[in-house]
Amino acid sequence: MEIFGIISGFFLGLLAGLLPGLHSNTIAAIMLKTDLGAFFSAAAIASMAASHSVFEFIPAIFLFIPDSETVVSVLPGHRLLMKGRGAYALSLCAFSALFAAGFSLLLLPVAYFAMPAIYSTIEPHIPWIVLLACIFLLASERKPREIALALGVFLLSGLLGLFALEAPILRDPLLPVFSGLFASAGILLSLREGGSLPKQIEEKIEISTTYLPYVFAGVVLGMLSDLLPGISTPAQIAVFASAFLYLNAPKFLALVASIGVSHSLFALVATAAIGKARTGSSIAIRELLGTSSLEQTGWLIGISVLSIAVAVIVLLLLSKRLADFLSRMPMQEIGLLILAYLGFLVFLFDGSMGLLVMATATAIGVIPPLVGVRRTHLMGCILVPSLISMSGLGGVFLSLVLG
Repeated sequence: MEIFGIISGFFLGLLAGLLPGLHSNTIAAIMLKTDLGAFFSAAAIASMAASHSVFEFIPAIFLFIPDSETVVSVLPGHRLLMKGRGAYALSLCAFSALFAAGFSLLLLPVAYFAMPAIYSTIEPHIPWIVLLACIFLLASERKPREIALALGVFLLSGLLGLFALEAPILRDPLLPVFSGLFASAGILLSLREGGSLPKQIEEKIEISTTYLPYVFAGVVLGMLSDLLPGISTPAQIAVFASAFLYLNAPKFLALVASIGVSHSLFALVATAAIGKARTGSSIAIRELLGTSSLEQTGWLIGISVLSIAVAVIVLLLLSKRLADFLSRMPMQEIGLLILAYLGFLVFLFDGSMGLLVMATATAIGVIPPLVGVRRTHLMGCILVPSLISMSGLGGVFLSLVLG
C-alpha cells in the first residue's frame, strides 16, 4: 500500500516544483487532514519533499521565480541562462542533488549519534554565529565603498523583511518579499535589454569532478542547517558560505542544490535524534508518527533517496527541452507574463498590502546591480529578522513601526 503513497508523493512534489506558489509544505498540511493511514501519509510526504527539493530548481532557473529554499539559485541560474547555458545549469543542479544524496547517506549514521552533542554545544552561541557570518558577508565586498553600499542594501531589505514577518497583516509574508527582491527586480532589469532569451548552447552535459568538493560542503552545511534555529533554510546557509568561499555561478548552484537535498534528508534525522523538526514536511511526519523510531527513520530516508534519484532522471530529461522551448520565446512577453503571475499570486495570498510590499521589495531589489554590489546582500530580508528574533526585540520593533 505504501508504494502508492511514494508514487503519489513523487508526483505531488513534481507538481509543487512546477507550479510556483504551491508549496510542498501546504500539501503536507492538507494531507494531515486526510485519513489514509499514518505511514502511508508519512511516506507520501517524505517522497514529495524529496522530489520537490529537485524540481523546485525549474522555476528558479528558467522563470526567475524563487521560494525560500531556492531563492539564491535565481541569481547564478539567471546568469547561466542569459549565457545560453540554461540546460547546463539545470543539469548541474540535478547531478549535484544526486551526489549530495549519496554523500548524505554516508554521513547520516554519524549525524544520528553526533547531532545531540553538537546541538547542545552550539545552541547558546547561535546569535553570535549569525552576527559574525553577516559581518563576513558584508566584508567580502572588500572595498569600503562597496561594503557601505552592501550594508545599506542589507539593512533596507532587512527592515522590509522585518516588517513583513512581524506585522500580522500578511498570510504568506515571504512570497511578496522574495517575489519583489529577486524575481520582479531581475525581470525588470532584463526587460531593459529586450529581445529574446539567448539561443541555448548545444553542449554535451559533463559535470566535472571539480564540483564534488562543493557538493560535499553543501551536504555538511545542509546537516548544520538542521541544527541552527533561525537560519535553517538552505538559502541562508548558502549566502553565509559565499562569504567564505570563492563561488562562480556553477559552483554556487552545485552548493545550493546540495544544501537543499541534504537539508531534506538530515531534517528526518534531526527529528529523530534531537526532537527538532526543521521543515514543514518533517513537522507533518512527526505529527503522524510521533517520535520516529530508528527503523521508521531509515525507511523514510530510503524513500526520500529513491524519490531524489528518480527526480534527477526526470530533470535531466527535461532540461534541454525546457531550454530550447524558452529560447524561442520573446523575453519581454515571458517577463510580463511572469510579473502578472507573481502579482496574481501575491494578491491572492496577501491582498493589496502584499502588492505594496512586493512593489517596495522590487524597488530595493534593483539597487545592488545599479550600485555594483552582489544581490546576495538582499538576503538581509530574512537574516535581519532572524537576528532581531533571537535577541527578543521583534515586538519592540513592531510597536515602534505600528505605533
